Amino acid sequence: MRKWFKLICLMSFSTCSLGNELVHHFANPSFIGGNPNDGVILLNEANAQNSFKAPIAIKPIPVKPTPLENLANRIQSGLLSSIGNAEALLLKNTLLDKYGYIIPDQSVTIAGGYTITTTASETPGFIDINFSDGGITPSLTLTMPAAPTPQ
Repeated sequence: MRKWFKLICLMSFSTCSLGNELVHHFANPSFIGGNPNDGVILLNEANAQNSFKAPIAIKPIPVKPTPLENLANRIQSGLLSSIGNAEALLLKNTLLDKYGYIIPDQSVTIAGGYTITTTASETPGFIDINFSDGGITPSLTLTMPAAPTPQ
């Protein structure tokens, strides 16, 4: 008898879960389920909240760099500029002819292990320029019009 009592108690406490979809239905309180006079009050409260402006954040006081930091920044800027100029000059002298047109079948490696290769495209009148970083990421190929042929 005791086993039956435990079984009945256990079955009565374990209920099935019933559920429905949770769907939100917007209900305007001035029309559905509320006092129609509340609409004006709610609108006035919303307008009052819109009249307040957000507080302006206090701007931090800029810290002036020391003369040593200024010197370090100038040296760094000069070095980066000269490296960029040297790379640009190398690219210009290797990949372009005296008129500024791209020379096919040229290759140059610049700082960081990047390789730029120019080849004649399969499409007549175009040149392929391949940019590669040594196999870490897929290479990028651009197809550009070739130099006009002299007549």
